[in-house]
Amino acid sequence: MNSCTILVPTYSRALLLRGALESIQKLLIPPGWQVEVLVVDNGSKDNTTFIVEESRRAGPLDVRHVVESGQGLNYARNRGLLEADSEWVIYLDDDMLVNPEWVLGLVEAAERHAPDCVIGPVEPWFEQAPDSWLTPRVVRSVTSPYSQKGNVVHLVENKLAHELPGCNFAVRREAALEAGGFHPSLDRAGKGMLAGGDFEFGVRLARLSRPVVYSPRCLIRHFISQAKVSVAGLRARWEGMGATGRAFERLDGKEPSSARLVRDHLRMFRFLARSLHFRLVGKRGEAFEAELDALHLRGYLWMAPALEPRPWPPRPLSQGQTVD
Repeated sequence: MNSCTILVPTYSRALLLRGALESIQKLLIPPGWQVEVLVVDNGSKDNTTFIVEESRRAGPLDVRHVVESGQGLNYARNRGLLEADSEWVIYLDDDMLVNPEWVLGLVEAAERHAPDCVIGPVEPWFEQAPDSWLTPRVVRSVTSPYSQKGNVVHLVENKLAHELPGCNFAVRREAALEAGGFHPSLDRAGKGMLAGGDFEFGVRLARLSRPVVYSPRCLIRHFISQAKVSVAGLRARWEGMGATGRAFERLDGKEPSSARLVRDHLRMFRFLARSLHFRLVGKRGEAFEAELDALHLRGYLWMAPALEPRPWPPRPLSQGQTVD
Protein backbone atom coordinates (compact mmCIF):
# COMPACT_ATOMS: atom_id res chain seq x y z
CA MET A 1 0.00 0.00 0.00
CA ASN A 2 1.22 3.52 -0.79
CA SER A 3 1.76 5.65 2.29
CA CYS A 4 2.62 9.15 3.41
CA THR A 5 3.20 10.92 6.70
CA ILE A 6 2.03 14.52 6.98
CA LEU A 7 4.58 16.19 9.24
CA VAL A 8 3.58 19.36 11.14
CA PRO A 9 6.28 20.97 13.31
CA THR A 10 4.84 23.28 15.98
CA TYR A 11 5.79 25.44 18.94
CA SER A 12 3.20 27.14 21.16
CA ARG A 13 0.76 28.12 18.42
CA ALA A 14 -2.23 26.04 19.43
CA LEU A 15 -4.93 28.18 17.81
CA LEU A 16 -3.17 28.22 14.45
CA LEU A 17 -2.39 24.51 14.80
CA ARG A 18 -6.08 23.78 15.33
CA GLY A 19 -6.95 25.36 11.98
CA ALA A 20 -4.12 23.56 10.23
CA LEU A 21 -5.16 20.17 11.59
CA GLU A 22 -8.81 20.80 10.77
CA SER A 23 -7.85 21.45 7.14
CA ILE A 24 -5.60 18.38 7.05
CA GLN A 25 -8.44 16.20 8.34
CA LYS A 26 -10.48 17.30 5.28
CA LEU A 27 -7.94 15.99 2.79
CA LEU A 28 -9.26 13.72 0.06
CA ILE A 29 -7.37 10.42 0.26
CA PRO A 30 -7.17 8.29 -2.90
CA PRO A 31 -7.94 4.57 -2.74
CA GLY A 32 -4.96 2.45 -1.83
CA TRP A 33 -3.21 5.17 0.17
CA GLN A 34 -2.52 5.15 3.89
CA VAL A 35 -2.04 8.59 5.45
CA GLU A 36 -1.04 9.55 8.99
CA VAL A 37 -0.43 12.93 10.63
CA LEU A 38 2.64 13.45 12.81
CA VAL A 39 2.76 16.59 14.98
CA VAL A 40 6.33 17.25 16.13
CA ASP A 41 6.12 19.51 19.17
CA ASN A 42 9.19 21.61 19.98
CA GLY A 43 8.22 21.82 23.65
CA SER A 44 5.10 23.97 23.48
CA LYS A 45 3.99 25.89 26.58
CA ASP A 46 0.30 26.14 25.64
CA ASN A 47 -2.50 23.58 25.11
CA THR A 48 -0.98 22.00 22.01
CA THR A 49 -1.45 18.52 23.48
CA PHE A 50 -5.21 19.14 23.83
CA ILE A 51 -5.43 20.39 20.22
CA VAL A 52 -3.68 17.28 18.92
CA GLU A 53 -6.01 15.03 20.92
CA GLU A 54 -8.99 17.00 19.62
CA SER A 55 -7.86 16.35 16.04
CA ARG A 56 -7.31 12.67 16.76
CA ARG A 57 -10.88 12.34 18.03
CA ALA A 58 -12.29 14.25 15.09
CA GLY A 59 -10.62 11.95 12.55
CA PRO A 60 -10.59 10.43 10.04
CA LEU A 61 -6.78 10.53 9.79
CA ASP A 62 -4.63 9.01 12.51
CA VAL A 63 -2.66 11.63 14.45
CA ARG A 64 0.57 11.02 16.37
CA HIS A 65 2.27 13.48 18.71
CA VAL A 66 5.96 13.52 19.60
CA VAL A 67 7.98 16.08 21.54
CA GLU A 68 11.41 17.06 20.22
CA SER A 69 13.71 18.60 22.82
CA GLY A 70 16.14 20.17 20.34
CA GLN A 71 15.00 23.77 19.83
CA GLY A 72 14.54 24.82 16.23
CA LEU A 73 12.42 24.07 13.19
CA ASN A 74 14.98 21.78 11.59
CA TYR A 75 15.33 19.66 14.71
CA ALA A 76 11.60 19.09 14.42
CA ARG A 77 11.84 18.36 10.69
CA ASN A 78 14.62 15.82 11.27
CA ARG A 79 12.79 14.18 14.17
CA GLY A 80 9.72 13.71 12.01
CA LEU A 81 11.82 12.24 9.21
CA LEU A 82 13.28 9.67 11.58
CA GLU A 83 9.89 8.90 13.19
CA ALA A 84 8.00 8.48 9.90
CA ASP A 85 7.58 5.02 8.47
CA SER A 86 6.05 5.95 5.12
CA GLU A 87 7.18 6.15 1.52
CA TRP A 88 6.50 9.90 1.43
CA VAL A 89 6.88 12.64 4.04
CA ILE A 90 4.77 15.76 3.46
CA TYR A 91 6.08 18.86 5.21
CA LEU A 92 3.41 21.41 6.15
CA ASP A 93 3.45 24.23 8.70
CA ASP A 94 1.24 24.77 11.73
CA ASP A 95 -0.01 28.11 10.36
CA MET A 96 -1.45 27.08 7.00
CA LEU A 97 -4.64 25.78 5.42
CA VAL A 98 -4.16 22.98 2.93
CA ASN A 99 -6.07 22.40 -0.31
CA PRO A 100 -8.29 19.28 0.10
CA GLU A 101 -6.81 17.92 -3.16
CA TRP A 102 -3.18 18.06 -1.95
CA VAL A 103 -2.63 14.29 -1.72
CA LEU A 104 -4.42 13.82 -5.05
CA GLY A 105 -1.93 16.26 -6.54
CA LEU A 106 0.95 14.27 -5.06
CA VAL A 107 -0.41 11.04 -6.54
CA GLU A 108 -0.92 12.67 -9.95
CA ALA A 109 2.63 14.05 -9.95
CA ALA A 110 4.09 10.71 -8.86
CA GLU A 111 2.24 8.79 -11.59
CA ARG A 112 3.24 11.22 -14.35
CA HIS A 113 6.88 11.86 -13.52
CA ALA A 114 8.07 9.46 -10.77
CA PRO A 115 9.69 12.30 -8.78
CA ASP A 116 11.49 12.19 -5.45
CA CYS A 117 10.10 15.55 -4.36
CA VAL A 118 6.83 17.37 -5.05
CA ILE A 119 6.27 21.06 -4.40
CA GLY A 120 3.22 23.30 -4.65
CA PRO A 121 2.20 26.95 -4.62
CA VAL A 122 1.92 29.01 -1.44
CA GLU A 123 -0.78 31.67 -1.32
CA PRO A 124 -0.38 34.44 1.29
CA TRP A 125 -3.03 34.69 4.00
CA PHE A 126 -2.49 38.01 5.71
CA GLU A 127 -3.63 38.57 9.27
CA GLN A 128 -4.04 42.19 8.21
CA ALA A 129 -3.40 43.84 4.86
CA PRO A 130 0.19 45.16 4.67
CA ASP A 131 0.63 48.90 5.04
CA SER A 132 -0.09 50.56 1.70
CA TRP A 133 3.23 52.41 1.69
CA LEU A 134 5.27 49.20 1.59
CA THR A 135 6.68 48.57 -1.89
CA PRO A 136 5.66 45.44 -3.82
CA ARG A 137 9.22 44.09 -3.59
CA VAL A 138 9.18 44.34 0.19
CA VAL A 139 5.77 42.63 0.45
CA ARG A 140 6.93 39.85 -1.89
CA SER A 141 9.79 39.08 0.50
CA VAL A 142 7.29 37.45 2.89
CA THR A 143 4.96 35.76 0.37
CA SER A 144 7.11 32.99 -1.20
CA PRO A 145 6.57 34.13 -4.83
CA TYR A 146 9.13 31.55 -6.05
CA SER A 147 6.59 28.85 -5.11
CA GLN A 148 4.20 30.02 -7.83
CA LYS A 149 5.29 28.04 -10.88
CA GLY A 150 2.18 28.01 -13.04
CA ASN A 151 -1.02 26.03 -13.50
CA VAL A 152 0.25 22.72 -14.89
CA VAL A 153 2.07 19.74 -13.42
CA HIS A 154 5.67 19.75 -14.64
CA LEU A 155 9.20 18.65 -13.90
CA VAL A 156 11.13 21.55 -12.36
CA GLU A 157 14.35 22.40 -14.21
CA ASN A 158 17.45 21.58 -12.24
CA LYS A 159 18.56 25.19 -11.69
CA LEU A 160 15.30 25.82 -9.79
CA ALA A 161 14.91 22.40 -8.19
CA HIS A 162 16.33 23.59 -4.86
CA GLU A 163 13.47 26.09 -4.38
CA LEU A 164 11.53 24.07 -1.83
CA PRO A 165 8.90 26.04 0.06
CA GLY A 166 9.58 24.69 3.53
CA CYS A 167 5.93 24.99 4.51
CA ASN A 168 4.68 23.01 1.51
CA PHE A 169 6.50 20.06 -0.06
CA ALA A 170 6.71 16.28 -0.08
CA VAL A 171 9.80 14.13 -0.36
CA ARG A 172 10.42 10.42 -0.61
CA ARG A 173 11.75 9.39 2.78
CA GLU A 174 14.65 7.40 1.40
CA ALA A 175 15.74 10.39 -0.72
CA ALA A 176 15.59 12.71 2.29
CA LEU A 177 17.66 10.27 4.34
CA GLU A 178 20.24 9.96 1.58
CA ALA A 179 20.46 13.77 1.40
CA GLY A 180 21.16 13.87 5.13
CA GLY A 181 18.12 15.65 6.51
CA PHE A 182 18.02 19.33 7.44
CA HIS A 183 20.86 21.39 8.87
CA PRO A 184 19.82 22.06 12.49
CA SER A 185 21.39 25.53 12.59
CA LEU A 186 19.40 26.83 9.63
CA ASP A 187 15.83 28.10 9.92
CA ARG A 188 14.04 29.53 12.89
CA ALA A 189 15.16 28.76 16.44
CA GLY A 190 13.88 31.04 19.20
CA LYS A 191 14.41 34.65 18.09
CA GLY A 192 17.14 33.74 15.60
CA MET A 193 16.51 34.85 12.03
CA LEU A 194 18.68 32.43 10.07
CA ALA A 195 16.54 30.73 7.45
CA GLY A 196 16.92 28.67 4.30
CA GLY A 197 17.04 25.18 5.75
CA ASP A 198 14.56 24.15 3.06
CA PHE A 199 16.69 25.62 0.24
CA GLU A 200 19.91 24.11 1.60
CA PHE A 201 18.19 20.72 1.79
CA GLY A 202 16.88 21.28 -1.75
CA VAL A 203 20.42 21.99 -2.99
CA ARG A 204 21.57 18.63 -1.67
CA LEU A 205 18.62 16.84 -3.29
CA ALA A 206 19.43 18.53 -6.61
CA ARG A 207 23.08 17.52 -6.34
CA LEU A 208 21.90 13.93 -5.99
CA SER A 209 19.88 14.42 -9.23
CA ARG A 210 16.65 13.74 -7.39
CA PRO A 211 13.80 14.98 -9.66
CA VAL A 212 11.41 17.62 -8.34
CA VAL A 213 7.90 18.08 -9.73
CA TYR A 214 5.54 21.03 -9.29
CA SER A 215 1.80 20.41 -8.85
CA PRO A 216 -0.68 23.31 -8.67
CA ARG A 217 -3.07 21.08 -6.72
CA CYS A 218 -0.54 20.87 -3.88
CA LEU A 219 -1.65 24.31 -2.71
CA ILE A 220 -1.67 25.87 0.73
CA ARG A 221 -2.66 29.24 2.18
CA HIS A 222 0.10 30.38 4.53
CA PHE A 223 -0.63 32.71 7.45
CA ILE A 224 1.39 35.93 7.50
CA SER A 225 1.13 37.68 10.84
CA GLN A 226 1.04 41.42 11.24
CA ALA A 227 4.32 41.17 13.16
CA LYS A 228 6.02 39.63 10.11
CA VAL A 229 5.16 42.63 7.90
CA SER A 230 5.83 45.20 10.61
CA VAL A 231 8.84 47.51 10.31
CA ALA A 232 10.69 45.61 13.04
CA GLY A 233 9.78 42.22 11.60
CA LEU A 234 10.92 43.14 8.10
CA ARG A 235 14.18 44.61 9.36
CA ALA A 236 15.00 41.42 11.23
CA ARG A 237 13.95 39.28 8.26
CA TRP A 238 16.12 41.07 5.69
CA GLU A 239 19.15 41.12 7.96
CA GLY A 240 18.60 37.41 8.59
CA MET A 241 18.41 36.73 4.84
CA GLY A 242 21.80 38.37 4.42
CA ALA A 243 23.32 36.34 7.25
CA THR A 244 21.81 33.18 5.75
CA GLY A 245 23.44 33.84 2.39
CA ARG A 246 26.86 34.16 4.02
CA ALA A 247 26.25 31.05 6.13
CA PHE A 248 25.43 29.08 2.95
CA GLU A 249 28.74 30.16 1.43
CA ARG A 250 30.62 29.08 4.53
CA LEU A 251 28.97 25.66 4.42
CA ASP A 252 30.43 25.30 0.92
CA GLY A 253 33.85 26.37 2.18
CA LYS A 254 33.70 29.74 0.43
CA GLU A 255 34.60 33.20 1.70
CA PRO A 256 34.28 36.48 -0.20
CA SER A 257 37.42 38.15 -1.47
CA SER A 258 38.72 41.30 0.18
CA ALA A 259 37.69 43.24 -2.92
CA ARG A 260 34.13 41.99 -2.66
CA LEU A 261 33.96 42.86 1.03
CA VAL A 262 35.06 46.41 0.23
CA ARG A 263 32.48 46.68 -2.57
CA ASP A 264 29.70 45.35 -0.34
CA HIS A 265 30.54 47.82 2.42
CA LEU A 266 30.41 50.65 -0.11
CA ARG A 267 27.09 49.34 -1.46
CA MET A 268 25.68 49.24 2.06
CA PHE A 269 26.55 52.89 2.65
CA ARG A 270 25.10 53.84 -0.75
CA PHE A 271 21.81 52.15 0.19
CA LEU A 272 21.78 54.09 3.45
CA ALA A 273 22.39 57.33 1.55
CA ARG A 274 19.61 56.43 -0.89
CA SER A 275 17.28 55.72 2.03
CA LEU A 276 18.00 59.14 3.53
CA HIS A 277 17.42 60.82 0.16
CA PHE A 278 14.04 59.13 -0.31
CA ARG A 279 12.98 60.09 3.20
CA LEU A 280 13.85 63.72 2.55
CA VAL A 281 11.68 63.79 -0.59
CA GLY A 282 8.77 62.02 1.13
CA LYS A 283 9.04 58.58 -0.52
CA ARG A 284 8.58 56.44 2.57
CA GLY A 285 8.27 53.08 0.83
CA GLU A 286 11.36 53.54 -1.34
CA ALA A 287 13.31 54.81 1.69
CA PHE A 288 12.41 51.72 3.70
CA GLU A 289 13.25 49.38 0.83
CA ALA A 290 16.71 50.95 0.51
CA GLU A 291 17.18 50.62 4.27
CA LEU A 292 16.30 46.92 4.03
CA ASP A 293 18.85 46.45 1.24
CA ALA A 294 21.45 47.97 3.56
CA LEU A 295 20.39 45.66 6.39
CA HIS A 296 20.61 42.67 4.06
CA LEU A 297 24.24 43.56 3.36
CA ARG A 298 24.88 44.19 7.06
CA GLY A 299 23.63 40.68 7.84
CA TYR A 300 25.86 39.23 5.13
CA LEU A 301 28.93 41.16 6.22
CA TRP A 302 28.69 41.07 10.01
CA MET A 303 26.00 38.73 11.34
CA ALA A 304 26.59 35.30 9.77
CA PRO A 305 27.80 32.47 12.01
CA ALA A 306 30.30 29.86 10.89
CA LEU A 307 28.27 26.65 10.65
CA GLU A 308 29.59 23.15 11.15
CA PRO A 309 28.63 20.51 8.60
CA ARG A 310 25.21 19.14 9.49
CA PRO A 311 25.28 16.25 12.00
CA TRP A 312 23.40 13.16 10.86
CA PRO A 313 21.55 11.60 12.46
CA PRO A 314 20.88 14.70 14.57
CA ARG A 315 20.47 12.71 17.79
CA PRO A 316 19.27 9.28 18.89
CA LEU A 317 15.48 9.09 18.97
CA SER A 318 15.64 8.16 22.63
CA GLN A 319 16.62 11.76 23.46
CA GLY A 320 13.21 12.97 22.30
CA GLN A 321 9.90 12.15 23.89
CA THR A 322 7.20 10.14 22.18
CA VAL A 323 3.83 11.25 23.50
CA ASP A 324 1.75 8.72 21.61
